[in-house]
Amino acid sequence: MSTFRVEPAQLDGAASTLAAVPAGLGGLSVSAPDPAMYGDLVGSAAAHAEPANTESTTTLLQALTTLGQSLSERCEASARGYRDTEHQVVDLVRAQVSGALEAGTAVVGRGVSV
Repeated sequence: MSTFRVEPAQLDGAASTLAAVPAGLGGLSVSAPDPAMYGDLVGSAAAHAEPANTESTTTLLQALTTLGQSLSERCEASARGYRDTEHQVVDLVRAQVSGALEAGTAVVGRGVSV
């Protein structure tokens, strides 16, 4: 028997928390430092490394923003899916119980003991 349990309310909470990620990270970028601040010895190497490093960091921030939004949307969709499934199961059980009650009433109405 599995102890795995899904709580749609917790998925809603996760979606809400993750929805704040784009607002927190969106628009952030890293400014390229002046390679001259490293001095003559390291400055020329920094001039080659820094643009790539700065662009990579900015790209990472943009990717994290997109990921946060995507995860938020997926948590919302999962919660909605679990709720829809729960409602479908309840409707199915109600239909089965209602059908059984109607069948039992019909049998009793004909004088057949159940």
